[in-house]
Amino acid sequence: MRENGLQRPYNPMQIGTWVLLPTLLLQFLFFVSPVLPLAASIPCTIVFFAAACVASYFAYVTCKTNPIDERLARHLKRQENGGGPKETP
Repeated sequence: MRENGLQRPYNPMQIGTWVLLPTLLLQFLFFVSPVLPLAASIPCTIVFFAAACVASYFAYVTCKTNPIDERLARHLKRQENGGGPKETP
């Protein structure tokens, strides 16, 4: 069972995102930034790349997080270890 989004098998949408993000950054750098006036190009490029870095960081954090419910994880672990269901009073 996968523990996070960075383990195989990868989702096609996940692969597309990690390919598309650098492509969009390069397109901005090569096609948009040179067209802008210098006074607008520098701050816009800095803001754009800062936002892209923040988005990439949070995408990584989201992918490495294990989304399983803690109770379900304990239940599955008990079943793997051969323990029966926990009786509740």
